Amino acid sequence: MKPLQDQNFYEVFEIPMNATRQQIDQAYELAKKTYGDNSLATYSLFDSEERKEIIRKIHLAYETLSDEDRRRRYDQDVLNLSVPEKPAPSAAEPVRAAAMAVTPVSPKSNAETVEPIEIESLTGLQLRQIRERRGIPLQEIASKTRINITYFEFLERNQFRSLPPPVYLRSYVIQYARLLGLDGDRVADRILSLVEQSRKPDSP
Repeated sequence: MKPLQDQNFYEVFEIPMNATRQQIDQAYELAKKTYGDNSLATYSLFDSEERKEIIRKIHLAYETLSDEDRRRRYDQDVLNLSVPEKPAPSAAEPVRAAAMAVTPVSPKSNAETVEPIEIESLTGLQLRQIRERRGIPLQEIASKTRINITYFEFLERNQFRSLPPPVYLRSYVIQYARLLGLDGDRVADRILSLVEQSRKPDSP
């Protein structure tokens, strides 16, 4: 993962660049808890000055992304993104709107489009097999979704405990699945159920 000073505001919050206001708010609250003074998870990783710098960047990221005009200027001037005229997705359907914004990769053949896939018993390893059969590099998925490739590697290795919190993960999996030509919502439901099982105290 890139150092904090090299991350853009979306990477700081680990959200897609078409994130809704609701996703931004949730990411901001999570980031404050993760890097706050009372966080045991990061307390030993950063000294006082490093923590202050992280918090400053988190606040700046939120102030920018939560303001529509400032976010548009940031996207255009800093990230050199072309901002569409179409209004941002409503907060009522953040995950579905984020997933729909990704253009799926065309499958190599009609046979692959209709191949039977038992999503209810799907695993990360099987998702990798499907991706490889379709000839889609993992780096291409990471590039199109603008999501850290490490998360997709964890997913395809069934390393569910290493995946991010469900509030982010659901959107990531939906986008990943759609690029494979799969039902994003159903795949996300299956993966989140596996993540929940893996995080139970008695799980191996």
